[in-house]
Parts: sequence; C-alpha cells; structure tokens
Amino acid sequence: MRKAYLPIAAALPLFSSLTFAQKTPDLCTSGHEFATTDCALTWHGITLYGAYDVGIGWVSHGLPENGYNYEGESLVNRNGYQHRFLVAPNNLQQTGVGIRGKEEFRPGWSVVFNASTGINPQSGLLANASATDTANNGLPRSSYSIAIDGSRAGQPFNDEYYAGVSSTHFGTLTFGRQRALGTDAMLLYDPAGGAYAFLTSGITARWLVAATPRMPVGTTR
Repeated sequence: MRKAYLPIAAALPLFSSLTFAQKTPDLCTSGHEFATTDCALTWHGITLYGAYDVGIGWVSHGLPENGYNYEGESLVNRNGYQHRFLVAPNNLQQTGVGIRGKEEFRPGWSVVFNASTGINPQSGLLANASATDTANNGLPRSSYSIAIDGSRAGQPFNDEYYAGVSSTHFGTLTFGRQRALGTDAMLLYDPAGGAYAFLTSGITARWLVAATPRMPVGTTR
C-alpha cells in the first residue's frame, strides 16, 4: 500500500535556535529586536533558545493524530486506513525550549552545558513516543491513533541534556544525553537539517560520552 504525504509547515523561532554552519546570532538589546529578529537571549554566557514548528498535512492512508506524537505521519503505517487532513507537528524542526551556556573558568578553558526538551506544538505535551503506543491499548484498530517509535518518552529533558569542559586548544569533552557523533556529521550535510518530514530515522538524543578533539586542520570527531 502506497501512502502520500503532503506537509505544509512553518517554523517560527521563539528564541534563537542552534543550527550548524551558521554564525552566532547577535544579542537581543530590545523587545523589538526579540520580536522581529533571531537575536539571542544571552546573559553572562547563558542562552535561552527554542523553536515552534507546526503545519498542515494530508495523508492518503493515515490515522488520527494524538497529543504525544512529535514525528507527524510521514511514514507508512500498517494501521492507516483513511485519507485526511491533519495537524503536522515538527516538520522542519523539533518544537521545544532549552538553555545552554559556556563559562570560562581559566584562560582557554570553559564549562559548557545544554539542557533542552521537545514539546508537541499541537497539544503542549512533552514529546512522548511511548505514550503514542499505550494510548491505543485495548482499542480496536478502527479506533487507533498514530503511534511512533523514538527515544523521547516524556522526560523533563527529552532532547539534549549534557555538560562538560571545552578547551580552545584540546577540544571538548561532554557527558550526558546527546546526539550520536554520526548524527552530528550527517546534519552538517543534510539540506533538510534532519527534518521529520523528510528523514525516516528522525533526530533524537541518547546518553553517551562525546569528545571533540581540536585538530590543526579544523574540528573533527
């Protein structure tokens, strides 16, 4: 069974979102700049950031949405049975909010951290793949809503959540919940930026240790 999916999405930055290969946004100096530009909300090296992404989609064989789904309905689902228009969450990027910081404690050395969480724009609930499955427990297939698989399971910080140290000479070492090194490398070259609407695997974070050594020819992992 073939399935058509036509997403129409709009990504609205609430604060300054972290994006690879882009310059660091200038700091916000007024309420007007905050409302009309992508300036950063930074104070003493600590930045508040986030994004809101919601759209409208049409599926030829889909299921009703639920408040926990954060990936939309871009994949074929064996239980899909009806064409419909629906809310399409996070087509271009994950809706959420976070806080990150970098504080120098000696020349060339800094403490770094990042704590962020994904939120579903259609409901305001925390991103929770597990709940999309349990919501269908005991129901006939004709009453199912969309179910997905992922590592976001309603945790307070279900995206990146890590801390570590960074050196201008040696590189960075971090511990915690973060994206795999291969994912970081892939995002550098993905024109869609890992968007759920175009990437079957999606982008989530898991607990690991990451080291980014500083090399004479640039930064590598």
